Amino acid sequence: MDEKTMKPLVLHADFLGIFEIKVNDCVISGLGTQKNRALAAYLMLEKTQEHPRSRVAALFWPDAPEQVALHNLRQALSVIRKAFEPCSAGEVFTASRDSIAFLPGVGITTDVDFFESNLRLILERFHHQAGRGFPVTKLKRLLAMYKGELLDSCVLPDAGMFSDWLVLRREALNRQAVEGASLLLRYYENRCEWVEARKAAEQLVRLAPWDENAHSRFIEVLLQLAQGNAALAHYQA
Repeated sequence: MDEKTMKPLVLHADFLGIFEIKVNDCVISGLGTQKNRALAAYLMLEKTQEHPRSRVAALFWPDAPEQVALHNLRQALSVIRKAFEPCSAGEVFTASRDSIAFLPGVGITTDVDFFESNLRLILERFHHQAGRGFPVTKLKRLLAMYKGELLDSCVLPDAGMFSDWLVLRREALNRQAVEGASLLLRYYENRCEWVEARKAAEQLVRLAPWDENAHSRFIEVLLQLAQGNAALAHYQA
């Protein structure tokens, strides 16, 4: 085998506010439709399991007859395979008669998994109290990764089951981001670092515009900075 053939396949994807898939640092293009992009993302995000073809077909084509849905799935997988070909040294995933899975040995990482796992560790360790050894720099970097909702431009009105899955994943990620931003704000509040606290409060309000407590904390930060007019304007908005 030549060096290219022996090189391990490593897939990385960014799905938070953007959409980009790389194979060994080569950017994938040519996925075409939103449904093809969504299917590729779904398989990467649910990479730990083998997927029955019938289930995936029903997820993305719930209103079509089973054979039509399975045909549509075959077509979509063909497009995804062709999109991966220019960047890979061979097949990335396998689709048998009954199931779909990534080949053993293919490394898969996503910004979603990194964000979730690392933020969870911080939240579990500090339990909403920014104490000794608090990793403020790491937390800020994680929150910066959350550039927007998961697959934020993906709208598939004819794939209700997939849309339900996507809503649940989005809500879980947003909830984590809100908890992380709240913890970061608490860190700066406790240290009376009001300039940094304002940045954290603004981020928290963007993530949770429905949360009255987030708005109250933002107003309190503005008052600490002697920005009464801005605090009043925000209260009246």
